[in-house]
Amino acid sequence: MASEPALGWPGLLLLAGGGCALPTPLGELSDPATTTETSSTTGTSTIGATSEVSTMGSTDGSSGETGTVGPFEVHAWVMRYDAYIDAAPDDGGQSDSGVGTDTGTSISPETLVVQISTGPDDCDDPWASLQCGEQWEVFMLIPPELQVPGTYLLFEELDAFFSATGPIEPGGDLCSGGGGTLEGQAELTVVSEQEVSGRLTMTNAFDFDANMTFTALGCG
Repeated sequence: MASEPALGWPGLLLLAGGGCALPTPLGELSDPATTTETSSTTGTSTIGATSEVSTMGSTDGSSGETGTVGPFEVHAWVMRYDAYIDAAPDDGGQSDSGVGTDTGTSISPETLVVQISTGPDDCDDPWASLQCGEQWEVFMLIPPELQVPGTYLLFEELDAFFSATGPIEPGGDLCSGGGGTLEGQAELTVVSEQEVSGRLTMTNAFDFDANMTFTALGCG
């Protein structure tokens, strides 16, 4: 098993062609949300974001004549925290986009990691960073004691956060990006290693609507 990396809060990263710096964060975050320049996390399965369920893999995630990266179809996955850590980069959590920030908490290996995303992540690469082109992700941790259907506070109980990127800027390789803690509620109807289903409501993400119905299928 790889040494446990620091868990990254919402990522600011981004690549478009070559490496690309982020000049400014997207939007504003209300207290007590936080922003950091860190790496993002993510992966694959199925989800419906406020509409139909879709699967990742039928799009190449690119658009336009300039080759700028755009959002993939909305997708979601779930895996145990120990498997998620095993899939971490060999450098201990540092990615092309930045360095993770330690949450300062001890996380059970049986905790379920759930990610909903339009980024390049999937079950084979759950730590893949978002890219320029209006991609976003929502990440949450479901501890063993909460792995039953019910309604939970996203930030206070599930340590949820989000991150998002903007379009590439005209005439350059830059795009904005940002993220923060995600407040609101998760109404979970199915909770297991094979599937986590439910909906997110009353969320506070900027630049995209994080209120959605989702089905995250297990990686394994």
